[in-house]
Order: sequence, then structure tokens, then C-alpha cells
Amino acid sequence: MTHLTSWCMAAVVAFGCSACRVEARDPPRLKDEITTIVRTIEAAARKGEVAPIAALVHPVAMQCADDLISRADVLANLEKRGGNLNAFFFDGDTLRREYKSLDVNLSLREFEQRSSHTDVEVFEVVRGSDGELATCCARLNAEGVAFAPVMCFFREKGTWFLGPVGRFCG
Repeated sequence: MTHLTSWCMAAVVAFGCSACRVEARDPPRLKDEITTIVRTIEAAARKGEVAPIAALVHPVAMQCADDLISRADVLANLEKRGGNLNAFFFDGDTLRREYKSLDVNLSLREFEQRSSHTDVEVFEVVRGSDGELATCCARLNAEGVAFAPVMCFFREKGTWFLGPVGRFCG
């Protein structure tokens, strides 16, 4: 996780960066890799399955701004009804009631139920000090659905892991 220590992931997710896009020098497979991960998460959200999403959590911790949230805490938040990650993925009622100030009005599950097709936009590509891809985010866009969920990912030793989603870390 050393690649992430200098990057404030939560700020990027919260404020965005319209100038950050997948660059020509990025591997052509980047969008395919992230899209495959996002499709796995979408399927899990539709079915209400925590396990496929939990499998994407780093074995040690998730970077959230300047903090590291332990895997155990992230998983508990994901599994517990009322937890912000559980609300983001599965529970729109809790999301709207408890986290209304964040302007996130649909859970991923509800977003999936309202859209017949989603397009995955990969953005916020950031490189580590060694020049390797370190982080990126994906926004789901669907025709007729104003809300666009955002999920971020980080790469360590060639493997992508789940980072902050929406404006939540765990």
C-alpha cells in the first residue's frame, strides 16, 4: 500500500477531476480490467451478495484519505445493515436517511434495477512513484438515471483492490 500514502483518495472521489482521464500511454487493457471488476460488483449488488465485493478488499486495509481502515472494519461495515458501505451497495433507504448530506440518492442495487445498460467510464488514473498505475476510479453511467455511482480501485503488485466508493471508505 506504499503507492497510496501520498494520494488522498477520498478528496479525489469527493471533488472529482474532469481533466483526469485514461491517457494514451495507459495500457489498453486498463478499461477492460476495471470494467470486469465493476461488472462483478454490479452483479453482486443486484443479487445482494457481499462475498464477491468482500473479495476485492485488500487483505490488510483500505486507504481512506490519510487513514488506513482495517480489512475487518471494512468487511463489518459492508456486511452490517446500516453501515455506509452496505448502504452504498445494497440499502438505498438507509443511504437516503442516514447519508442524505452526501447527495448520493441510490444504492448500487437500486441503480442497477433502474438501468438496463451501464457504461463504465474509467477516470482519475494516478501513477505511483515507480510509474506504475496505482489508482483509478470508475463511474457508472446509465441513460435515464441521473445518479452515477463512483468506485475507486488501487493496484498493488499487479492486483486491483476496492478503494473508496461513492464518498464512503468503510
